[in-house]
Amino acid sequence: MKKNLLSATIVSLSLWLTTLAQAGEAIDQTLAANPGERVEVTHVNGKVSIKGWDKNEVQVTGELSDNAEEFVFERRGSTIEITVKEKDGSWNNSKGDRLTIYLPQQSSVNYESTNGDLTLDLLDGDLNSETINGDIDLSRINGKVRVEVINGDVDSKDINGDLKLNTVNGDVTVANLRGDSIGLETVNGDIDIEGNVGSFRATTVNGDIQLSGSTVNELEVSSVNGDIDATITLAEAGRIKASSVGGDIKFVFVEQPQAKFTIDGHQGDIVNKLSDDKIKEQQYTGFQSLSFSLGDASGAVKISTIKGEIVLTR
Repeated sequence: MKKNLLSATIVSLSLWLTTLAQAGEAIDQTLAANPGERVEVTHVNGKVSIKGWDKNEVQVTGELSDNAEEFVFERRGSTIEITVKEKDGSWNNSKGDRLTIYLPQQSSVNYESTNGDLTLDLLDGDLNSETINGDIDLSRINGKVRVEVINGDVDSKDINGDLKLNTVNGDVTVANLRGDSIGLETVNGDIDIEGNVGSFRATTVNGDIQLSGSTVNELEVSSVNGDIDATITLAEAGRIKASSVGGDIKFVFVEQPQAKFTIDGHQGDIVNKLSDDKIKEQQYTGFQSLSFSLGDASGAVKISTIKGEIVLTR
C-alpha cells in the first residue's frame, strides 16, 4: 500500500513539474509523440517557431515571457498541449515568449495567440490558426491550411493542400500554391500572388490584388475600392471571372489566350488591346460592353466593373 502511494506521489509530482514553470525561465522539454497526432499551441505575446522533423517526439526549447505564470506541456489522449499562461493584464510590459517547437512532420497543428508571431516550416498535417495582432509565416506544408488574422500579415509559400486565409487589417502574400480549394480574403489589406497557382478565389475590400507568373486553370477575383492587376497565362479551357467596384482591372496575358471574352463596364471604361473588336456603348447610361473570341475559344473570361477601368493586353 505504501509502495503504491509512493508511486502515485511520484507520478503526480512529475506531472506538476511538466506543467508549472517560473516566469522568464529557459525551457527545454520533450514528450514522446506519434505521427499524425495533434499539437495545440496557445500563448499571449511573443514569437513561436514550429518546425517539422523526423523524430517521434515533440520538443519545446526557448525562453518564457517575464510575465509567464504557468507553462503547460502535457498529453491529453492523442493531443499534445503546449500553453503559456500569463498574469492578467501583464503582457503589455513583456517582451514575450521566444519558443521553438519541433514536432513530427506528420502532425496536425492548432495555433492560437494574441500579440504573437508564428513561423511554421515543414508540415505534412493540417494547420488551423487564429491570431490577433500578430504575423504568420508559413512554408512547405502538405495539408489543409486555415488561417484567420486580425491586425497582422500572412506570408505563405510552397503549400500543397487546400488553403483558406482571412485577414483584417493585414496583407496576404502567397507563392507556389497547389490545392483543389484556395481562398484568400482581406479587409483593408492587399493580396499578392506569385508563382504557380492553378485555381483559386481572392476577394478584398479596400485592398489591391496582384497576380504574376501563374498559369491559371480557374480564377475568381473581386475587389471593392481596390485594383486588380494580373500577368498570367490562361490554361487550355481555363476560366477567369473578375469584378471590381471603384477599382481598375488589368489583365496582361503572357501568351495569346484561347477564350471567349465577355466584358462589361458600368460607369467605367474598357481598353481592348487583344483584338480589333469594337466596344459598344449605350448613349445615355454610359454602359460599355465587349464580346469577342480568340483562337479555339475553349476558355472563358468574364470581367465587369462599376466605376473602374478594364484593360486587356499582352
